[in-house]
Amino acid sequence: MSDTEQTLPNNTTAEVWLLGGVFQDPKIMAIIYGMLSPSDFYFEKHQLIWQAMQELQKADAPIDVLTVGTVLKKYKTMEEIFTKDEYLFSLMESVPSAANFEWYIDLIKEASQKRKFIFASRKIISLAYDPAISANECFQNSLAMFNEITTKANNTKIEHIGDLAEKMLESIAQRKKEGKRGGIGSDFLCLDSITGGFRKGELIIVGARPGVGKTSFALGLALNAAKSVGPVLMFSLEMSGEQQAARAMSYYSQVSVKKTMDATLDLIEMQNQREAARVLKNAPLYFDLIRDHNVTQITSIAHSYAAKMPLSMILVDYLQIIETNPDRKNYENRNVAIGAITRALKVLSGKLNCPVVALSQLNRDTDKTSTPGTRKPKLSDLRESGNIEQDADLVILLHRITTPGQNTDITKTDLIVAKNRSGPTGECKIHFNPQSAMFSEYDQYNY
Repeated sequence: MSDTEQTLPNNTTAEVWLLGGVFQDPKIMAIIYGMLSPSDFYFEKHQLIWQAMQELQKADAPIDVLTVGTVLKKYKTMEEIFTKDEYLFSLMESVPSAANFEWYIDLIKEASQKRKFIFASRKIISLAYDPAISANECFQNSLAMFNEITTKANNTKIEHIGDLAEKMLESIAQRKKEGKRGGIGSDFLCLDSITGGFRKGELIIVGARPGVGKTSFALGLALNAAKSVGPVLMFSLEMSGEQQAARAMSYYSQVSVKKTMDATLDLIEMQNQREAARVLKNAPLYFDLIRDHNVTQITSIAHSYAAKMPLSMILVDYLQIIETNPDRKNYENRNVAIGAITRALKVLSGKLNCPVVALSQLNRDTDKTSTPGTRKPKLSDLRESGNIEQDADLVILLHRITTPGQNTDITKTDLIVAKNRSGPTGECKIHFNPQSAMFSEYDQYNY
């Protein structure tokens, strides 16, 4: 049997199970949206279904049998290919589990790449028969075609250092013209002078012991980024929406969080909170308040939001309470699980081209020679620190003595830049306001 008579490589089962898996769990489409193109599917009807799913995902529309069928009706070949409406329902019912979508994608890519090699080989044979094309030209064309296939298959992007340097110069010139720093400001000049701001594609870890205020610090970062740059998405895995709203309102009004939560505001305070709520109404800050997310769900939701509005920053509060996905891997210990989570968040920052800020607990104070909570934390105090240190571009540790004592100022807070992949480390001070439970510049106060 000749090559032309043979059936081209394909994996029908993988195509059916992937499409059916998306119908079963539409959230995974946000993750796999760009992993395959319609041409990677062997059967034309599967190409059209995938194209419809991509169209719906891009529009942030629900993906189900009804919506996909509606989109398919716009395609001219719809009636020729889909002779029965039951086919979409059969896809959904045929898949054993949506959890193995990455495996199905690999199988589809493998078959697609083989077909591309076959098509390229046929074209090369045709070129070799052409008397007007030299052997060297045939060879160069062959290399170009095979290199294009392998580069796309490996999802690589190779650029010359000179081109990268030229792009960097253009970026510097544009930022200087606009008066912008290297990254998103934190609203703390002392911190920005060390870090240069939070850059796109970076994973930033903020660590602190319980009660120091890492969630309040993160909320301040989110409010500042939303105000100065653009939409921010915060995964609030610990605090409720009411708690976050009360702190955000107090950030602007300076009204006591406790009085807000207890509803014991006087008339002036109530008016100040109304004004704060009005300001927040226009702030592009969004909270996901589901508390049992695993990292796959977090990345999927972030991709979904980013598809309809480019995000300037993502915040996750906090690492140690992110669920481990039982359908994907059985982790031997929590260290390995945290490593998988931080790697996924690092990849997310690169794919969405925005900084990801993740909060982290610190290990209990092991310094027996000092009063608990008085020793300044260090990088190794991060709980499950090994993997966090490796993946993080920037690590900021907060230190504040939370127990009043003789000559103790419980509002003075140290910001410790313990790791900075793009610059120096160092320390500076900021102020904690117990009334609003928020932070502000240290130099506003007379210390």
